[in-house]
Amino acid sequence: ARPLTLSDILRCAWYAGMAAMAIWFIATNLAFRARLAKRARRIEYPGCKLPLYITEAVETPCLFGVLRPAIYITPEAASEPETLAHSVEHELTHYRHGDHIWAVLRAAALALHWYNPLVWLMARELCRDVESACDEAALAALIAKFMPVIRRFARAAVCPGLDFDDAVQEGYIGLFHAVKSFEEEGGQASFSTYATVCIR
Repeated sequence: ARPLTLSDILRCAWYAGMAAMAIWFIATNLAFRARLAKRARRIEYPGCKLPLYITEAVETPCLFGVLRPAIYITPEAASEPETLAHSVEHELTHYRHGDHIWAVLRAAALALHWYNPLVWLMARELCRDVESACDEAALAALIAKFMPVIRRFARAAVCPGLDFDDAVQEGYIGLFHAVKSFEEEGGQASFSTYATVCIR
């Protein structure tokens, strides 16, 4: 028999690591799917092309599933119409970007290259980029939604020393402040009310 070489040992370790990672990814996702199936209640939402569920099994809204993706939101998010709208739009943006597919590819890359710290770093940075791209798309949608409000207040604010374009920019700044600080300062007000106050 051929003597066992270092290459043989490393190859076996690589295979074992791949198998362990694949089993872990599959097991955690199956367990999460089981929790969702037990505790999710489907609701209807106008314009949402994906199944939408309320569940206490998630801490934040998420998109889950590959062949049959669905959106899962928390009861808290569902209780506030504007938060619900933003949550649904955020997760639909993930769907439009194909992020549920990229998540599978990212897991496959980690399973294949479990020994490589650069691949783990790549996966972490990819997650950040995915969320950043989704946040930017959601912010663009918010700007489009509030543009009439911003322009209306800008026209009213025009005066010597402050032209219309500058007033619009101030409105943008107010909207950005509303997005960043709503959870901390919004209190019981709806996001639209809070954003309108900030834009003023």
